[in-house]
Amino acid sequence: MKTPSRRRYKWYQLQFKGMMSRDVDIVNSSYDAVLFRRREAVPYLCTKFLNSLTQSTADIMMRYFCVQLLCFSQTKEAMHILLLALNDLDPRVRREAEYMKEELGFGRYRSSF
Repeated sequence: MKTPSRRRYKWYQLQFKGMMSRDVDIVNSSYDAVLFRRREAVPYLCTKFLNSLTQSTADIMMRYFCVQLLCFSQTKEAMHILLLALNDLDPRVRREAEYMKEELGFGRYRSSF
């Protein structure tokens, strides 16, 4: 994975903050902005997932978004996040991890995770 630049890091932090907005238009805009850069976003999404491991509503939602966006990136660089997400306490995060596993071609290895 590439080392994140400071400027890009700030841009992603702004988008992650927007995803937690109460305004659905801001949430959608921020989500889409990251979605359009999904391959570049992988290291930022992985870091954000790892920094959002509490059971607060905001952290659960952020993990959900991160797994969903990582799934769209279709990269195997995020396997460590997939393994964590498959065992997440929140069923929505686990469900997205199952989708990610299938998208990455690991659907038939259900028991090995």
